[in-house]
Amino acid sequence: MKWRCRISPNLAKAPNGETIAKVKSEIANIDQTFTDLLKPMKEENTSLRRDVTAMSKGVDILRQKVILQRGMIDYLCNSVKSNRNRQIRMDSCSVRENIIISGIVESSNETEVELYDILMELFSTYTSADMSNVIIVKCHRLRKLASNHDGNRNVIVIFSTHRGKMAIRESARNLKNRPDRIYINDQFKKEINN
Repeated sequence: MKWRCRISPNLAKAPNGETIAKVKSEIANIDQTFTDLLKPMKEENTSLRRDVTAMSKGVDILRQKVILQRGMIDYLCNSVKSNRNRQIRMDSCSVRENIIISGIVESSNETEVELYDILMELFSTYTSADMSNVIIVKCHRLRKLASNHDGNRNVIVIFSTHRGKMAIRESARNLKNRPDRIYINDQFKKEINN
């Protein structure tokens, strides 16, 4: 970029004797110096533009990756929820024939056979269930004490059929009239009970 300026005729000769040619030469030197100073700035500006363009492309690529990751996270969250619901349904099917009985007095060194006899006597005496349908596959006490802290652990009873379980379950209200208050509940997870 060349600087052009007009010098008035009155300034053609400066008081110290400089000529117009010398002034033009000085202006040309200043112009060259200014151009030399601008050249590295222009190169740096061009380099910065290239860097910004490259970074913009990098940011766009990262943005696309974030969108894909969010989609993957949403998919995985839905899969986890679906699997959890499936697991709850499977768990509820596996304990479909089970009940938990609380309030049965526990004797020391009680065996599973003795507990079975206690349950069969309890069911035949206090329930109106048809005992021909009631077949107990297994019964045992749970390790943990019941929440009522009466010193008796809950009993889990597994029936051979759902019909046998429901026969006892439906006539369970008769057990509440006993003085020691016996309660029968399903052995479902909290989610199913809710």
